[in-house]
Amino acid sequence: SWRDQKRHYFVLTEAGKPVYSRHGSEDKLSSVMGVMLAIVSCLQDRNDKIRTIVAGDHKFVFLIKMPLILVAVCSAPESITQINVYLKYIYNKIVSVITLKQLNRIYSKQKNFDLRRLLTGTDKFLHHLCDSMDTGPEYLLGAFQCLPVSSNTRDLVSQALQLAKTNDLAFAILLTSGKPVSICRLKEHNLHPSDLQILINLVTASSSFQAGESWLPICLPHFNPQGYLHAHISYLDDNCQTCLLLLSADVNSFFTLSDAKKKVVAKLNRHDCITTLKHATTKGYNVGKIGLPDLRHFIYKSKKSCFLNTMSLAQFTAPEYTSPYHTSIEQERLFGLYQHLHGKIHSPSIPLKLYFEVSDHETMLAWVASGFELYVAFSPLVTKNQAISSVDRLLRWIKQRDEELFMLRMPVYDRIPT
Repeated sequence: SWRDQKRHYFVLTEAGKPVYSRHGSEDKLSSVMGVMLAIVSCLQDRNDKIRTIVAGDHKFVFLIKMPLILVAVCSAPESITQINVYLKYIYNKIVSVITLKQLNRIYSKQKNFDLRRLLTGTDKFLHHLCDSMDTGPEYLLGAFQCLPVSSNTRDLVSQALQLAKTNDLAFAILLTSGKPVSICRLKEHNLHPSDLQILINLVTASSSFQAGESWLPICLPHFNPQGYLHAHISYLDDNCQTCLLLLSADVNSFFTLSDAKKKVVAKLNRHDCITTLKHATTKGYNVGKIGLPDLRHFIYKSKKSCFLNTMSLAQFTAPEYTSPYHTSIEQERLFGLYQHLHGKIHSPSIPLKLYFEVSDHETMLAWVASGFELYVAFSPLVTKNQAISSVDRLLRWIKQRDEELFMLRMPVYDRIPT
């Protein structure tokens, strides 16, 4: 039953038509959605808008994006602000399939339209997104984790991506195991972290792109919610680990981008980059390499990396899970603690710069500065002074490896003169 789940998401239309349910059938839950619509409508009649209901351990969070209404029912540790962000990811995923322009046009003419007719086959992408949000720092932090590789390898990949340049190519992205290695963009374009996550979700949620070259329209809501880009998607290795995405504004550019892909692959093969990237996925790193005995795990978000004109494409790094976080249950518990820390330091009422908490299982620390956010799990007997001393050493370790852990440059290209 959906009532037994820690997190559940509903999407319905302003007419009460079910669109999506994370657990269970939308049709069987239509009466529940009807109650939600009644609550929303009751407050709208009073020129008010419902945002949250808290009942015991449960939080009911509403996101009104007419003609859609999104509702989360949650008993997990994330804050209301975090849940609201997760609802926005779900909304953006829907808009990525049906542009905002198309959505508004449909419901201006037909209030009772069943949107599921246009979302056929997308449930697996929405389910994958919701599963990822349960334990994914990228959604909590609004950041992405690039594949750790040497700066030389990343530069070679960037040079290869620049060979794909056409006047209509907006972005060229190379992913390995779902992590960006490099991103190349047309000079006047920016790529929002949420849009990047939509692209990563698209590729990682389905195996259908592993056969040959795929071509499909996709709307990136922060880039342009009113229209589509067209994505050329292809895997470059037999194990389907390394994926090339070329996004163009031209619906007729498939063959042009297919030729561009060949140029990229030739450059990558010339320097044996694909093999290097394959080996990089098996290396990773763990806290044992850092040399801090009481350090168990951490998440570091860099706010300064990869500047795009006036905004930065935030990134994070985190080690692989080691003892005592070997099991999925322990990993989910730890992520719940990170959500708790994030909620404390980003509290709308009392935001904090530093937060320290001791429990029976671990000592947790969160620190927010102008250029980074850090969330750390220590063994339970660590004192505050010891933790701060260890954090200083950890920050130095990260700084020494920033070119490996982060994408510090995003190559740009100008339009080809005509």
